[in-house]
Amino acid sequence: MASPFIKRYLLALNRYKWAGLFTFLSILGASSVVAFQPEPPVEYYSETVLVDNSPLIAFSNTTTQIQTQGRGIITKDLLLSEIVLDEVSNQLESKGINLTPEAIGSNTKLEVTTVDPAEGSDTQGQRVTVRFLGSSPELTKTVIDTMITAMIQLSQITNKARLKDITDELNKRLPPIEAELRESEQALEAYDRIEGPAIQASIDGSLLSSITGSQQQLRANQITLAGLEAQMRSLQGQLGMTPEQAYASSALSADPLIAQLRAEISSAETQITLLRSQGLREQHPSVVELKDNLVAYDQLLQQRAAEVVGGNGSSAPLPSGVQVRRDSSLDPARAALANQLVSLDTQRDALLSQQQVIGESARTLRQQYASLPNKQLERDRLASQVALRRALYERVQASRVDAQAAEAETVSSLVVAKPPFTVTSDPERPSPLLVLLAGALTGLVVGGAVVYLLDLLDGTVRTAEELEAMLQAQEVPMLGMIPAMRTRSARAVPILVQPDSAYNASYERFLSRLRLVGTEESSIGPRMILLTSTRSQEGK
Repeated sequence: MASPFIKRYLLALNRYKWAGLFTFLSILGASSVVAFQPEPPVEYYSETVLVDNSPLIAFSNTTTQIQTQGRGIITKDLLLSEIVLDEVSNQLESKGINLTPEAIGSNTKLEVTTVDPAEGSDTQGQRVTVRFLGSSPELTKTVIDTMITAMIQLSQITNKARLKDITDELNKRLPPIEAELRESEQALEAYDRIEGPAIQASIDGSLLSSITGSQQQLRANQITLAGLEAQMRSLQGQLGMTPEQAYASSALSADPLIAQLRAEISSAETQITLLRSQGLREQHPSVVELKDNLVAYDQLLQQRAAEVVGGNGSSAPLPSGVQVRRDSSLDPARAALANQLVSLDTQRDALLSQQQVIGESARTLRQQYASLPNKQLERDRLASQVALRRALYERVQASRVDAQAAEAETVSSLVVAKPPFTVTSDPERPSPLLVLLAGALTGLVVGGAVVYLLDLLDGTVRTAEELEAMLQAQEVPMLGMIPAMRTRSARAVPILVQPDSAYNASYERFLSRLRLVGTEESSIGPRMILLTSTRSQEGK
């Protein structure tokens, strides 16, 4: 018994036979056109192979860099660019061959492949296969020679241009880099001139030694001052004078003119006393004369004392002649003590001045010592800038020298590995009989597929199996299936007249199920009975 798929496909083939036949004939006709085409003319092609042109030994790093970058143009788009095709067309035109760039590009086949690196190299190489198809061996040979020459020249020109760009860029960057280096060096030099001694002193320890020495000197001077002040207090207690008074008394006592005036005053006073003792009155001419002399001597004494003590009148004069006489009447022992007190006062003043100078120097040294870390950091920063800029300058200089050395080593990145050779291109043509058989087979397959697709688009139920599956999917109980009856005439009504007919069993089973469904004990109960058929005008 045939499967439902075959039944449905045979029914569909009967319905859509013309569509399948049309598809079959169309494909068969197309294959006939292909089978009986005229033979193509004989063609020729020339082929060559280009590989990387890497030097065995490169003295310049720029050469290696340019060669590495030069491999970037080894692509189909660049090797068959408009520039190359136009150049090839112009050169061929000068040789009497008229080919447009479009024609050259369409007849050229280029293939770029990657090959394993050579021994001692980590870079993979490239292999370029160039093939040109033409109508004659001479034409293909001329075109392929011209084309590989243009490709090699393009690579060389590109490498030269890249080297020139590198050199120009280095020459452009060198002056500002050199100016920055000189500026940083001058800044470091100026800083060393100003702060270098202090930094060097901190390095060798002399600054710290100076600070320590200043502190020790201050302490020693304080001890000395304490001793001097003790001696001065003792002398002041003995003399009853201050150092200034001792200085004045010592100076007045040592002056011979003051001593002479003191003697004259003493003599005049003695004479006045004698005259008074003799009973002479104050109005006596001798007494008046002696008093006048005494006044004159006092004035002279004060003037001389002012000259001696006050620096020729620059200080306030002594108050009276009596005071001057008392201050200038030091005995040798007291004069020695007064001189010693003045000397100690002078030493104390010198030590105080020295203490002030040493204190200011110590403060300055401590400030320098406190600012030394910042100064050292600043110098290190300036030195670091100089080192960085010098390294950059030296690197640029080395790159310039390297680029100049690369001028003699810069060549094309492509070289001919296999000379061009010309081969006759005899395309293989399949047998016409095979083409027709393939077309007929393809037509059968495609025609059958068209019939199957058209049947899929038709949603009509065509077989009893499909109908039964549909009813089961809808959970509709099927009472039975009545087979179709064959009659001699299409218009005759099929009636069962023979008791032993093969169709009786089907009708009896259907009738029995129908009666069972109609009983009251049936779980389904009569609802609706549908009679349908896959044939036209039946079961309606």
